[in-house]
Amino acid sequence: MGYYAIIVFGGLGLLFAVGLAIAGRLLRTAEDGRKSDVLRSLPGVNCGACGFAGCEGFAGGLISGKAGIEKCASLTEESLKDIERMLGLTPGEIVRKKAVVYCSGGKNCSGRYGYIGVETCRASGQIFGGHKKCDYACLSFGDCSRVCPFGAITYKKGEVPVVNRELCTGCGICVDVCPKKIISLVEEKYPVHIRCSSKDNGNYVRQVCKTGCIACGVCVKVCPKKAITLKDNLAVIDYGKCNACGLCVERCPANTIERALPK
Repeated sequence: MGYYAIIVFGGLGLLFAVGLAIAGRLLRTAEDGRKSDVLRSLPGVNCGACGFAGCEGFAGGLISGKAGIEKCASLTEESLKDIERMLGLTPGEIVRKKAVVYCSGGKNCSGRYGYIGVETCRASGQIFGGHKKCDYACLSFGDCSRVCPFGAITYKKGEVPVVNRELCTGCGICVDVCPKKIISLVEEKYPVHIRCSSKDNGNYVRQVCKTGCIACGVCVKVCPKKAITLKDNLAVIDYGKCNACGLCVERCPANTIERALPK
């Protein structure tokens, strides 16, 4: 009787084990198939801006529900719809943002000393805060350009990097790498930007930078929407109020304010 019970329960255990193995393989195959489909719709640049190590990890996160599709700023509208359809997600919208460098200094900004060393912004910034007389100035060695996975940022040595708005996906990697923290992501529908981050008084700014904000207040006075205010010696735009009329761009005596072009 004992041997009979052992044989029966052993057989049942073996049967269940085989059944679970088959079910696991089938389920894994189905999940792997979905993952491959999702992965094909992702950009494939493995930028890591979503918080995962790469696109494969993000695809797995989408399938498991651990990641929201809005975390990938690089998705095209077509890819977004494809993934929503594949995973049965509620149709949504990704708020498109573009990187803005809040400095127009470059060769317009005076140097504090002649820098000789590793030509990176991070290295330069570790020596007395950088080689520019303005403590808030772009150090112009192109760290942001080198890390951009989409080739959206170009620069010439000594000048402020230029963001190609058509190529920029708003991944934010450049924001993280900038040692001066003068790059921000702004919704692409807002084209007017005050390209300065200095909080020094206007007289000093005038001495060290030809295009720095001198806090003269002209832009504040001419703005019909009252979208610009002065804060800590710097003009600041409330993008929610700005209608991009361009009056501030025309009247700024230092040419600090600009309207972003498509590229």
